[in-house]
Amino acid sequence: MKVFLILASLAIFSLIACTDDGSVTQVKKEVAVLDSPLHALEKTRLVDSVLQQSADERQKALDVE
Repeated sequence: MKVFLILASLAIFSLIACTDDGSVTQVKKEVAVLDSPLHALEKTRLVDSVLQQSADERQKALDVE
């Protein structure tokens, strides 16, 4: 009887441990939510560097004249 109880307990614990409670999906959604603003910030920095290069080139052109 004791062996049966132990085996039944192990079976229940293993089934509980293997079930998907959605926590992994939740983490992926949170990462996806955070990716969007990070990508926007990255694009903004890229545009800023392009604009800065353009301004530097215009300034050099004005300095030469």
